[in-house]
Amino acid sequence: MPLLRGRLLPIVSGLVLLGSAAFLASSHRQLAAAPTASAARTAVADTQALKEYIRQWVSPFSVPETVRRLRAGLEQQGFEIRAQLNHQRMAREQGRRIPANTALLVSKPSLDVVVLAANPLANLFTPFTIAVWDQAGTTRIGYWDPKTDIAALLEIQQGEAASALADLQEILAEVIKETLP
Repeated sequence: MPLLRGRLLPIVSGLVLLGSAAFLASSHRQLAAAPTASAARTAVADTQALKEYIRQWVSPFSVPETVRRLRAGLEQQGFEIRAQLNHQRMAREQGRRIPANTALLVSKPSLDVVVLAANPLANLFTPFTIAVWDQAGTTRIGYWDPKTDIAALLEIQQGEAASALADLQEILAEVIKETLP
């Protein structure tokens, strides 16, 4: 085991992430194949299963308006919007219908590079994804909690990278609070 010392946990963590990705991909395939009403019930169940891992907010605005407001707030805080993925449009292009669903891929290089230097697997979380979706007529915002979940997965518990993840969480919460009345 001397060759694996210090390397086994990142390998196990990577396998856990891959297993989680496979579970999410499987759930996504089930949702995509399910009829609309059934998919809505399944989506609610999946969201509840992730409740302990993601930060969630409710927006009084539509998905497009919430995304517009988030973009403006994030850019004001120095974030770069790397991509905006309209999953509803993508689904429509594939002949499927889903409620409004957009992902913002955002980056703040001053925080990203610190976390990446601490653990190269941080590239699985950068750019950072913020999901905005319609769930049964309610607009929701969700993202992995950087301060707890991402830090735990990357084994970053102290130092500059831990502070960067805590700062990221604070900035995101501030932007959302300022964005929503």
